Amino acid sequence: MPDARGTGGVRLWRASLPHRHPRPSLVHLPGLGPHSTGRTAGQRLLQRIEVLGLSTTFDVWLVARRGFVPGGTTIADLADEHARAIRSRFAQPVDVVGESTGGSIALRLAIDHPDVVRRLVLVSAAAHLARQGERAQEEAAAEVRAGRRRRAAATILETTTRRPALRALLRVAGYALGRLVIGRDDRELARLIDAEDGFDVEEDLGRVVAPTLLIGGAEDGYYSPALLARTAARIPEAEHLELPGKGHLSAMVDADVRRAIRAHLR
Repeated sequence: MPDARGTGGVRLWRASLPHRHPRPSLVHLPGLGPHSTGRTAGQRLLQRIEVLGLSTTFDVWLVARRGFVPGGTTIADLADEHARAIRSRFAQPVDVVGESTGGSIALRLAIDHPDVVRRLVLVSAAAHLARQGERAQEEAAAEVRAGRRRRAAATILETTTRRPALRALLRVAGYALGRLVIGRDDRELARLIDAEDGFDVEEDLGRVVAPTLLIGGAEDGYYSPALLARTAARIPEAEHLELPGKGHLSAMVDADVRRAIRAHLR
């Protein structure tokens, strides 16, 4: 993996191709899934595809884990790792985009390490999970630990929306896809879920100093519209973009989201 640096459990690698003109640096933190650790060439390919809409405008850097997440890890621990990796690569603050669980890490990063974050974008993420999201992740972690990968995948996918018909369809898709949804290492997924289940920074949101854009779907089962709005209201200088009819996953791939991110970071 060329041009990758970092310390601790995380290193950064460049997704953008070299460009003759300097472009703003952007660090992208993905959500849970088969690509989240960036440990293999296949995972890094999925990460690169996810940021295609941004890599033409920004010098995009993605994250890869050096080793497995230890038991008892918290979102604050993960934010500390990312802060060390960013400091080791960049002399100045950078723009940070976090999606889903990556958004939780990015938010904790902005609170605990304001010196590394220039501007912040949170997509399908908030100060903590909604109660429906907490229950879904607790159930998914239990299924993973019991070796029932397809049930875990079904629970994870169906909770991405609150629409009953689509929930049923996504649950079937989860059973069919299984490991393609949850990734290769069951134990690591369960530990990351545990970390997010203990994540709640609502009382610390006033400490965010980076100009922030929060984007979320109105039909997201993990983060309710009220929770997203309350999170944005408690962050100084924050903007909130609600996407009608969109769920957790559709918000992350929406073309309007990419345009809003580019506008905010410019």
